[in-house]
Amino acid sequence: MSINYLINQLIKYGVKEGLIEEYDMIYCANKLIDIFKVNTFEFEETEDIEIHILLDKLCDYAYKKEIIDSNDVTVYDLFDTKLMDILMPTPSTVKNTFYKLFDEDNVYVNIKLGQIDILKLGHFLPVQPFFCNP
Repeated sequence: MSINYLINQLIKYGVKEGLIEEYDMIYCANKLIDIFKVNTFEFEETEDIEIHILLDKLCDYAYKKEIIDSNDVTVYDLFDTKLMDILMPTPSTVKNTFYKLFDEDNVYVNIKLGQIDILKLGHFLPVQPFFCNP
């Protein structure tokens, strides 16, 4: 399986799961092309794959091409986190989306893996949302 195909699978996963939008595909492809030091890239159709299997294949490729220097669990975890970060919104985007959706009607926003679920809870929620700042 080529790196071109694997990059396409990761981008497709991001779109399918709502992590990125279609107009983010070129941006994400460029970031991944840079990480994997690919000289040419083309968008292509791909089959769905479970994310953990895809990330393992991408890490294996990176190790074989000496992009990462070890195939131990820690290095793989750090590298696949770097890859997934390309598909994730920035913290300020998440915060701004939360505040846009958290209105005076006490709408509770649950943000997980790029999906936003909204539940009306009425008077059961505090007036101010709680955030932990580092």
